[in-house]
Amino acid sequence: MALKIYDTLKPQGDYPAVKAEDVQMPDGKKLSELEIPVDSGEAPVFDLSALGMAAVPLSGGFSALETDTTEIAAALDQGSAAFVVPIDADGTAIDATIVTNGASANGTYQCITIVNYTGEPGMITVLVSTNQVAVFYGLLSTQVGIPSVTDADNGKILQVVDGTWTAVAVTDSAVATYVEEYINSALEGDY
Repeated sequence: MALKIYDTLKPQGDYPAVKAEDVQMPDGKKLSELEIPVDSGEAPVFDLSALGMAAVPLSGGFSALETDTTEIAAALDQGSAAFVVPIDADGTAIDATIVTNGASANGTYQCITIVNYTGEPGMITVLVSTNQVAVFYGLLSTQVGIPSVTDADNGKILQVVDGTWTAVAVTDSAVATYVEEYINSALEGDY
């Protein structure tokens, strides 16, 4: 029979209220059997450049490499991994090191990192399958359909105009129209 407790347990001395071997977890194991992975704080590094991957154009594009991905998959199953990605910056080769976690579906891992190499945020996507690593790079605005902006767009908001995201002055936006109509309705035109 279960012991009914109507308050918290508090030891009346310097000893534990319960022992780990006496606590049952939802999976049926004892708390003392719980294995907590030790994170060294350092992600394993996979140098795609050294493995022979062609450089990914900074202007946008992808590169793929056929290789055994067993170690990469194991690292991503444990948490994060670092990738050295070769990038072609207008004819200049650079190696970008990114650290990322991966989401897995059906044995394929997708790792996404936001970077800023050109003054505008970009997105590097690393796809890891059973025997291939592919890297995609594109400006974030292009990836998600958000237009590029300049200082001339300061103070503007994003609005869909004719099916396209467009920077619009607040006074010319649908938000201004909505607020105006709401206030007019709420105050019955008296403002």
